[in-house]
This record gives sequence, C-alpha cells and structure tokens, in this order.
Amino acid sequence: MSFGARLREWFDVFFILILCFSVLLTTLLLQGAVLVGEGGGAMDYTIDPFTLLGTTAMLATYFIVLFTVSKKEMKQRSK
Repeated sequence: MSFGARLREWFDVFFILILCFSVLLTTLLLQGAVLVGEGGGAMDYTIDPFTLLGTTAMLATYFIVLFTVSKKEMKQRSK
C-alpha cells in the first residue's frame, strides 16, 4: 500500500471519528442544557430492557455480517 493511500485511509478514519464525536458532544450539551434548565438537577438516564436487547441484537447481526463478508473478500483477494 502506497504512502498516499495510507494517508487517505487515516484521514477518512479520523474525519469520521471527529465527526461522530462532534455530533455526540453537541447533542449531549444541548440536551443537558435543556434538562438542567427545566428540572434544576441532574440528568436522569433510564435503560429500557427491550431497547437494549434490540440494539444488542442489531449490533451482533451487523458484526456477524461484517466479519462474514470481510472473510469472503479476504479469501478472494488472496487467490
């Protein structure tokens, strides 16, 4: 892999990482200001078991598909 290709790959990774971080931080700050302004106290985090199980199942499915497809592509490229 050439230096230019690696540089583009690292730029892509860090761009997405910074983008995700900024969106999450902005959302947290905006929602925190609203909650603190109304209730005058701490933020309340509740976990719904149904949502937690659904999210966990979807993430597991995503990773299974991701690893399966990646393994097939790696086998094809190594031939």
